[in-house]
Amino acid sequence: MERSEMGGDAERGAGVHVWGCWEGTFQSARRHDDPVHAVTLTVDLRAPSGARHRVAAFWDGEQTWRARFRPGEAGTWSFETHAEPRDEGLDGRRGTFVCTPYAGDNPLYRHGEVRCAPDGHHLMHADGTPFFYLADTCWLGPMVSTPDEWELYLRNRASYRFNAVQFLSTPFRSIAQNAEGRVAYTGTEHISIDPLFFRRLDARVAAMNAHGLLAVPLVIHAGKDTPLNPGHGLPRDQVIVLARYIVARYGGHHVLWDLIAEANFHGDGADYWKEVGRAVFPEPPYPPLTLHPYGRDWVLDEFNDEPWLTVMGYQSAHGDDEGHWRWLTEGPPATDWRREPARPIINLEPPYEGHLARHSRTPFTDATVRRATYWSVFAPPPAGVAYGAHGIWSWSDGTEAPMAHKDTGVPLPWRQALDMPGATSMRRLAELMDSLPWWTLRPSPDLLAHQPGQADARRTVVATRSDDGTLALIYIPAEESVSLRLDGLAQPIGASWYDPRTGERLPADSPRGPGDWTVRTPGSGDWVLLLEGGRP
Repeated sequence: MERSEMGGDAERGAGVHVWGCWEGTFQSARRHDDPVHAVTLTVDLRAPSGARHRVAAFWDGEQTWRARFRPGEAGTWSFETHAEPRDEGLDGRRGTFVCTPYAGDNPLYRHGEVRCAPDGHHLMHADGTPFFYLADTCWLGPMVSTPDEWELYLRNRASYRFNAVQFLSTPFRSIAQNAEGRVAYTGTEHISIDPLFFRRLDARVAAMNAHGLLAVPLVIHAGKDTPLNPGHGLPRDQVIVLARYIVARYGGHHVLWDLIAEANFHGDGADYWKEVGRAVFPEPPYPPLTLHPYGRDWVLDEFNDEPWLTVMGYQSAHGDDEGHWRWLTEGPPATDWRREPARPIINLEPPYEGHLARHSRTPFTDATVRRATYWSVFAPPPAGVAYGAHGIWSWSDGTEAPMAHKDTGVPLPWRQALDMPGATSMRRLAELMDSLPWWTLRPSPDLLAHQPGQADARRTVVATRSDDGTLALIYIPAEESVSLRLDGLAQPIGASWYDPRTGERLPADSPRGPGDWTVRTPGSGDWVLLLEGGRP
C-alpha cells in the first residue's frame, strides 16, 4: 500500500507490479477556479536503486489531481509532490509504494516499456527484446464503443497478432463528441477541459495495455478542414495546454505518442509545430514519439534536428496511381533511412482495406493492402507498419460512408470488418517477423539484377538483408521470374518460400553459389523469398 506522511487519499492507493501503471491521488486544500491553467503539480519518484524520475500530474475534477507512472524496478519506491502555486493539499506530499515482480505473460509487463533501440532503426522493450510495431487503426473506437464492444475488439486484434492500436484522444472532424455527448474541452482562447470525457478513455487505454497492446493516441489533429480539429481550432498556447494534459494523463501507460497529425509541417508551419513539440516534451528522456503528416508528406528535412521526434512516421495514404506506388518504394521512405540521427521509419497509414482508392475508385483488397504493407516494411530498415480496415477506423454500423469521408465508400459494419482477409495477412506478417532476426535487416536493392517494377510499379520487388549476409528477404508482389545477385551473401545459401496469405513455407531450389541467380515464384500472387546464408 501507499504510505503518505500527510495522510489523505495517497494512503488509499495500492501497490503495482513492475511496468504496471502506478497512480497517486492527491486532494487540493481549496477549490481552484481554473485548475488546468492555474496549478502545476509534479511528482518526483525515487526507485529502489536510487534512480530518480519526474512526472506531471493532471487535474481530474473537483479538487482531485492524479499522477501516473510505469515503475521499472521491484521494491519500495518513494515520492514527493511539488505544486505551483503552493497548495497545502498538493505540495510536499511524501509517501511510498511497493512495486512487485511481474509473473504473467503480457509482453508489455514482462519485457518493459517500448523505446527506441540504440541503433535507432527499430523499437525494443526495456529489456532489449525487439518490438516489431504492428498497429491496427481504430480512430473512433475508444470514444464510442461500449465496454463489452471494446473488449471484443481487443480480443480480436490480439488474436491477429496486432500489438498496438492507433486512436484519437479528442474529437475531430468525423466525430463531435463521445458516446455520452461529452467533448474533451470547451472554449478556444482559454479552454476548459472536461475530465469526464477522458475518464472514458482511461478504461479503454488500460484495457489495451492489459491485452498486450501498445496504446498510440493521436494527441492533436491539425487538419484545416474544420475548427473541430484542435490543432486548427485552438491557438498554439492552448494546443500546448491540451497536449500536456493528455500526455500527463496517459504517460503512465504503455504508449507511443502520435503527437500531431496532418498539419502544415513546412515553412512557418514547421516552426510553429516545433515550438509545440519542444513545449510538450522539453527534455530527455524522450519517449517513442512521431508525427503523422498528410499522405506522401515527408517532414524529416524540417524536423531532423528535433530530439523529441524519435520515430519517423508517415502515411502513404489511399491513392493507387503510379506516383503513389513509386513514392513508397523509391521515395523518401526507401532512401532517407541513412540520415542521422537514425529513427524507426513506420508507415502509419497505408491504404485501408475496403476503402475506395482515390484514383481507380475501386476498394483496396487484402492483396493491394498486403503489397503496400510489405513495401512499407522492406523498403526502409524494418520497424513495423499499421493496418486499417474500412469500417473499424470509424466504428461504422455499415449503413453509410463515414461523416466527412463520403468519398471513401460505405464500409462493412465494424464487427464484420474485424475479420477481413487483410487481418489474416497481418497475422502472417507477424509470424514471419517473429521467426527471424528482422532487426538486423537493411534495404538491399543491389540484390536485384533486374527490377520488374521498372516497367510496372505494381510489380516492384523489394529486398532486404543483414549486414553479415546470413539473411535476406525478397518480397515479390506478383508471379515473376526474378534475377538476383548473391555475391554479398554468406555461402552456402539455403532458400525457401513464404506465402504471406497462408503462412505456408515451401522449399525452393537453392542457388549453387555466388553470382547471379534466377528464381521463379512457386505460384500466382505475392511471395516472400527467404535466403539464409551459411546454410546448405
